[in-house]
Amino acid sequence: MLSEKPWKTESVVRLMLGVFATLCIGFLAAQAIVSFLPGLSDENSKLLSMALVTVSFHGAALFWIGFFLKAENITWTEAFGFKSPRVLRAAGLAILSAILVLPVAWGLQQLSAWVMETIAVKFGLTHLKPEAQQVVQEIQKGGVSPFQHIYFAVIALIAAPIVEEMLFRGILYPTIKRAGYPKLALWGTSIVFALIHQNIAAFLPLIVFAIILTMLYEDTGNLLAPIIAHSCFNTANFIMLLFAKHFMQLTP
Repeated sequence: MLSEKPWKTESVVRLMLGVFATLCIGFLAAQAIVSFLPGLSDENSKLLSMALVTVSFHGAALFWIGFFLKAENITWTEAFGFKSPRVLRAAGLAILSAILVLPVAWGLQQLSAWVMETIAVKFGLTHLKPEAQQVVQEIQKGGVSPFQHIYFAVIALIAAPIVEEMLFRGILYPTIKRAGYPKLALWGTSIVFALIHQNIAAFLPLIVFAIILTMLYEDTGNLLAPIIAHSCFNTANFIMLLFAKHFMQLTP
């Protein structure tokens, strides 16, 4: 079971403000580089912008989390239950959860995309048509170099699961829950988690996935469980994205 966390609410607020501030700086830096380097191709501009935003969020978030834990005089292991007993059980539950939630998430995303398409056509709301995330669009277009594939893989399979789980399940969720708002902790962190991915069609499945991740953390008390599940989920989606064209060619 998830134990109560000792950190102060004001420390968590400072942490989140730091993460938000560096993310904003990353966005501004990305825009500035595109403006001051007009000789860059559109593809290179997009990739450079994504890299800057990634560093300003995932990279900076790790720095802020480390600073936060040091100020609270608690280790990473103690904060996130990495030495909780029954690690193999936690890992097994994580993999099983990812396998079970994948078809549900894919189905919900297809349903959301269909609803958006229907509404867009019926009411002429072209801006409502579902669009993939920028990273997904870059991979789908093809011509992505091996180095870029490695970069996308590292972000999706390692950086995102670790940083996002530490922020949302590891820190925000227990803080809000300890303040006396368990339902807000569950639904609030799940909704914000879905919102930061900036994809309307994926909004509902990501909320469902976030709830599963929270339940995993509650059951095991070890943040490795949601991190592993998150990584497995992203790995399956990444593989499907890479080989989607090959699957389409095999379809009669």
